[in-house]
Amino acid sequence: ASKAETDRAAKFKELSGKLVAAFQEKLDANKTEVVKIQQAVHEVRCLIDMSANKAETKLKELSDKSVDSIREVSEVKNRVDTCQNFVSKEVQEARNEARSALMQVQEKLKAIE
Repeated sequence: ASKAETDRAAKFKELSGKLVAAFQEKLDANKTEVVKIQQAVHEVRCLIDMSANKAETKLKELSDKSVDSIREVSEVKNRVDTCQNFVSKEVQEARNEARSALMQVQEKLKAIE
C-alpha cells in the first residue's frame, strides 16, 4: 500500500468516524426530543383525564340535584293536591250545610204561610 492510499484510508476513517459521531449526536438529540414529546403527550393526557373527571363529577352533581329537585317538586305537588282535596271537601260540606239551612228556612217560611 502506497503512502497516498494509507493517507486516504486514514482520512476516510477519520471522516467516517466524524460522520458516525455527527449521526450519533443527531440521533441522541432526536431521542431527547422524542422523550420530551412523550412527556408532553403524557401531561396533556393527564390534563384531559382530569378535565373529563371534573366534568363527569359536575354532571353527576347536577344530575343528583336535578333528581332532588324533581323529588321536591313532586312532594310539593302532593301536598298541594292534598290541600286541594281538603279544600274541595270543606267547600262541598259548606255547600251541603248551606243547602240544608236554606231548605230549613224554606220549610219554616212555608209553615208560616
